[in-house]
Amino acid sequence: MGRRRFASALALIALAGLGWRVGYTLAATRHQPGPVVSLERPEGPPPRAVVRRSFDEIYYVRSAVLMTEGKPFTKPFPPDGENEAVHPPLTHVVLAPVAYLTDDSEMAMRFTAALAGTTAVVLIGLTGRQVAGSRAGLVAAGLAAAYPNLWMHDGLVMSESFSAATTAAAIWSTYRLVSRPTWTRAAGVGVVCGLAALTRSELLLLVPMVAMPAVWVAASALSRRRRAATIAVVVAATALTIAPWIAYNLSRFEEPVLISYGDGPTLKGANCDETFSGPAIGYWDGYCAAADDPVEPSVDAAVQRQQGLRYMADHADRVPLVVAARVGRVWGAYKPIAMLEEYQAEGKPLWASVPGWVASWVLVPFAVYGAVVLRRRSMTIIPLVGVVLIVTVVAAAFYGLLRNRVPAEVVLVLLAAVGINAVLERFWTRQGKGDEPERPRGLTSRAQAPKFSQ
Repeated sequence: MGRRRFASALALIALAGLGWRVGYTLAATRHQPGPVVSLERPEGPPPRAVVRRSFDEIYYVRSAVLMTEGKPFTKPFPPDGENEAVHPPLTHVVLAPVAYLTDDSEMAMRFTAALAGTTAVVLIGLTGRQVAGSRAGLVAAGLAAAYPNLWMHDGLVMSESFSAATTAAAIWSTYRLVSRPTWTRAAGVGVVCGLAALTRSELLLLVPMVAMPAVWVAASALSRRRRAATIAVVVAATALTIAPWIAYNLSRFEEPVLISYGDGPTLKGANCDETFSGPAIGYWDGYCAAADDPVEPSVDAAVQRQQGLRYMADHADRVPLVVAARVGRVWGAYKPIAMLEEYQAEGKPLWASVPGWVASWVLVPFAVYGAVVLRRRSMTIIPLVGVVLIVTVVAAAFYGLLRNRVPAEVVLVLLAAVGINAVLERFWTRQGKGDEPERPRGLTSRAQAPKFSQ
């Protein structure tokens, strides 16, 4: 399939995916009620009525609006006016111009998230083509457009749609770098990884767990010096991308803050009595996370960080069980129904989340087969395995939540598409209806290594 034909087919899939996301937004997520914010734990059993609006969504909406009012990166909840960096900045930086041009329209912000999700569809399709050929790329894009665990985030004003897009971009750019190393491509990988980290801070791990090992192992046709230089360019480009935000944070907080201080309340909320035993084991508790005596946000975060780590050390005998529950939660293997019901509080209806959970398990065997196919074709799977490891390690260190695995959903779709495409190739070959399968290959010998160029 030529580039033009592939691009046309991919554009049609993307338009269909965007249309579905817009329809989902109009039919479901735009009917969310306003937020109810309280730091006091309710007495007795929780009410049956669930407020279908998450703290994070209100945070991103308010942060974008505050930027249009000339109060960027300040606390969107009372007490107003404090410097704030509980989340990285990219999501509300992207949403701020939309809020400004549309008079703070939440619907316009939702459509922006849907557009980001559609961008992820396109990038997943391009990555599928990069690793396994045009047909695999279209299968990957089709799966990404239809997969509920991707599109049900795209009607909400949250970071998941943007993290899916930046993760897909990081994987695609890494494969392109490995296939033909150039200084420009190395810098591009670094910039994309930096943007991903500015979407969700844990995605900074894309550099040491995806880009660096992929270059070192998969580009073995290059000399060690060339590989080290390539990695250095990736790291430098990442550092330059995130440096302005880090410098800004270091200038405005009492305690050192790099990308965010969200790890403080996260650690405290994930390490308390409520999350170390009982039905919420391995989860996060917002009431536990609250600062005892609030002062300045970075100081509060430092105290919360210490409290969480101290609780973990004092209950070390429970840590292995809690870590297992966290990992089980993020992969939908532990208390999945309770997690899906909890999803409703974030604006994700059961009619979307339950099929998404089922679909993820249906795709797993195809994804495993896809990984085997890529290895048989001498194509590295390090960028894909690295993302899965990031999600698992972060869940083990903090807490398990289904939406925190969105970067790995990108990998699941990609590998499943490769597996499905391989099954189709074998079937058509046996029927005498297919050509030889497309098998893109990475560098396999030093003689094949191209010289660095712009």
